[in-house]
Amino acid sequence: MNTIFGIFTIENWGAVPEAAKELNKPYAYYAVNAFVITVLVLGGFIALSLANAIFVDEMASDNNDELMKELNEVKSELREIKEVLNRYK
Repeated sequence: MNTIFGIFTIENWGAVPEAAKELNKPYAYYAVNAFVITVLVLGGFIALSLANAIFVDEMASDNNDELMKELNEVKSELREIKEVLNRYK
């Protein structure tokens, strides 16, 4: 898990293929390189999707708060108008 986290954060990710290179097995080296590239690409997509979801949710909740405030103001004005109309009946 620590290795995958290091690859996600691009913190010393080059050490992983270099360690595989020292095994003197060319297929292992290429397999590790493919794994690192796959983790970087998929991790990037997952991280971007998560960040995007958080930002969109936060923006929507901010917009909802403003709309609720305006709705409450309109309701209060409507109550005042109804009270004035009831006085003149």
